[in-house]
Amino acid sequence: LVFPTLSKKYIMRSMISICIILIYSHFVSALHICSEEEGGGACPDNSKCCAITDEKSNSASSGCMPYSNHIDGPGTCCGDIKITACPGYYECGYISEISSFPFTSTGEGESESALCTLSDKSGIVIKALPRYRMIAAPISTIRDLYGFPLSHRDEFKENATPVVAYQSSKGPILTSGKADDDKVIKVVLVIVHGSGRNSDGYLYAGMSTAELQSKYQSNEILVIAPRFLVPEDGVFAVPVMTRSGRIDDRIEMKMPLMWNETDPIPHTWRYGANALPPWNSISSYDAMDAIVEHFILQSGKGSRYQNLERIVIAGHSAGGQFTHRWAITSNSPLWTSNSGPSAFGEENLDVLFKSEASRRLRKNSFPTPKLSVIAANPRSFSYLDGRRFRRVINATKFEIPSQERILACPGYNAWEWGYDDGEFDVLHKDNDDYDRIFVNVIPM
Repeated sequence: LVFPTLSKKYIMRSMISICIILIYSHFVSALHICSEEEGGGACPDNSKCCAITDEKSNSASSGCMPYSNHIDGPGTCCGDIKITACPGYYECGYISEISSFPFTSTGEGESESALCTLSDKSGIVIKALPRYRMIAAPISTIRDLYGFPLSHRDEFKENATPVVAYQSSKGPILTSGKADDDKVIKVVLVIVHGSGRNSDGYLYAGMSTAELQSKYQSNEILVIAPRFLVPEDGVFAVPVMTRSGRIDDRIEMKMPLMWNETDPIPHTWRYGANALPPWNSISSYDAMDAIVEHFILQSGKGSRYQNLERIVIAGHSAGGQFTHRWAITSNSPLWTSNSGPSAFGEENLDVLFKSEASRRLRKNSFPTPKLSVIAANPRSFSYLDGRRFRRVINATKFEIPSQERILACPGYNAWEWGYDDGEFDVLHKDNDDYDRIFVNVIPM
């Protein structure tokens, strides 16, 4: 055999490619591989696999009933034509459409709804939930993690660039080869995981939601699930896809941002804590700002996301706490671009519009894509000032607690419950323009 002479440049490229492949095997989410009887596909870790038939390809695949740490039990595949499943120990049942418990289980009928039911020992239905609608998702979609760079911000253009880990229903969102596909996107759904940090399960849930709605075509919805990593997740790099030219993309492996999972309080990322060194000047809210700003900066006529109409940021449980507190404390200029400068007053614009991203947002014509924030089932909310609800006989008052009550609970308005400094001040508050809420919402 005669081997051609290989240049050093070719050898180096080959070695880099091999290294990328080797590293790639370490930055994937945990998967549950489904058996052949379950469709032979894969689901997010700890999910229930259910065999389904893909209507588009007429081939067997797997649907997933994502795991919930709020509901015990293995889950049940319903095996119906609507491809549904039930969580925990709930059964696939049909109950009459009545508004009070207890329900009595019945057979399927025109006036009855398909629900997940939980019965007591006598067969009386004591709880009911909507059925979970499943889809067939590509293995790579629910497996692969990518890195989103915060590179459009002025402070990160020098030296290294921090990246936050994320998963996406359409693969890496920064690749130039997908520019034509991006033009059809009308909705971006950013869905935030709970305390289990299972972004793959939330990504799958978001993709299933996209299939359920009827206003948009499913290919017009992009689902993104950021993952706020912690040291307990292990040390690994994620690929960052960057545009090095009009056609070619460049792949760089970078260590993603991580947060302290236990100190000073559990799940610090949901309260806006700063990341661990060396990026300890960047909060989890900064990361969300950067993701949303990316889409707003590239929306509008002639832009990459030229048909983008809505950006929805949704979270459940700890993710609901994150989205709620992020929305009311973010100082990103994206909020002014969404509502117009008049919402903040000209006197505040010089403070808000400092970075290049801010100036570009200010030049954009209004309106920009509509922003919606959904905080689902959060354990707690933050009050905008020191007032609290108090029941008085048959009425409810919203007022500042008495001095006696404040002395009995002196930290009642500390962050995370309110906006006073507290024992665990995890909110990043040392920037000049601070949170928009203090400038525009809370009366000083």
